Parts: sequence; C-alpha cells; structure tokens
Amino acid sequence: MLKANLATFDLWGFCKNKEVLSSSNLKFEFKRLQQDQSVSRVNWVNWQMSGGCSSYNESLVNICGTMSLNLICTNCGSMYTTEINFQRGLILQPSELLAENYDESKLTDFQDVVACDSVVNIECWLEDELLLSLPMFPKHLADCVSALYPDKKEELFLLGSSQNESIKPFKGLDQLIKNNKSNT
Repeated sequence: MLKANLATFDLWGFCKNKEVLSSSNLKFEFKRLQQDQSVSRVNWVNWQMSGGCSSYNESLVNICGTMSLNLICTNCGSMYTTEINFQRGLILQPSELLAENYDESKLTDFQDVVACDSVVNIECWLEDELLLSLPMFPKHLADCVSALYPDKKEELFLLGSSQNESIKPFKGLDQLIKNNKSNT
C-alpha cells in the first residue's frame, strides 16, 4: 500500500514510465467530495490512473473509475444512491501558454489539456475529477415530482412527466384559456 501523501508527485515521470496507480493500492479521504452540498455520503470510490503518451507522443494521464454516492435530489430533497462512472484523459503541457494555445482538434471527447508543473498533488487532481463528474443538479432517475405532488399525479403524467419526456408546465394553457373564455 502506498502512502496517501503525494504532494510532490512527479506526473511527467509517471507518464514517461507508463505507471499505474489505483484505489486498490492507494487510499485517499476525498474531504472536499464528502463536503460537497449535494453529497450526503460517499459509499466507495474505485479509480485507476495510468500514465502514457497520446497519439501525438505527448504526456497523457488517463483517469477512470466508478463511485457510489448518496446524493440529495434537487427536486424533492430526499437522498438517493447512485453510481457515477468517470473517465478523462489529461494531456500535460509545461506552461499555461502552451495549454491555452493547444490545437483542440487533436482532442477526443474525453480529453483536456492542462498546464502541469513538475510536481502535483495527486489527491487534489483526482478529487477535482471526481467533483467534475458529479451532476450539477442531482435528481432521482425515477419520477420524484409526482411524489411531491401526489394529488396532481394524473395531471403531471398528462403533462409529460415520464423519464423520457420533460415536464411542460404550459402545455395545454391555450386550451384552458379558450375554455375559460367560452364559459364566461
């Protein structure tokens, strides 16, 4: 088991030597993740970080894994458990200027360019990736809106509250206005 204090981790050497780190041999507390306002509890995090080269022979760090969390639903405020998969490739550049001027057409959907000093805090980097993979507005996959408004369940269903269709609160409003005008 490796020590979790890697404040002076040489990421460039890690890539050059094509090394691999994972949650099976390195444990972190991820305090910022645990303190995130949408996270009720971190159940477990499995991750792997591997160093290597991109197709353009640049230093590349691949980070991937899965985490299980108890999140707080923004719709109903109740807690739910979910698993989140994350994957990202970070192409290292030695300066901000080179990172900013990088040809983005070389990137895949899961890659980003980062300026990297000779040493980094690997726990902070990994935790940043975990935080970025969290949903911005966590919601149940199931329909929790109807749980909030049980007396309006049928109307919500008719408005399109199914998982595949978004709720359209003004759908049918024109018909309601016409009916009200005809009744007066």
